[in-house]
Amino acid sequence: MPVIKKETTIGSGFGAQADKSVFLVGPTGLVLSADQKLLYVSDAIGNRINEIDDPLTRDTSAGVGRQLTVDGLLHRPLEMVTAPNVICS
Repeated sequence: MPVIKKETTIGSGFGAQADKSVFLVGPTGLVLSADQKLLYVSDAIGNRINEIDDPLTRDTSAGVGRQLTVDGLLHRPLEMVTAPNVICS
């Protein structure tokens, strides 16, 4: 059975709220880039996609990271997938 040896919060400050139609809304989609240098976070409350640098090696929180996109065609992005050279929400 796996044992947790160390735990680090690499992102914080994302909103969350209860919603009777979907139970809970908050950051729900996570995608690690192919080179493992970026973690993409789909933030439904903020209607945005953010990225966090160096998720595997950081020892402090990046807060919400860097905002890649907001509003536009997004409405509560819930999940993400990757394909070569593409991130889809």
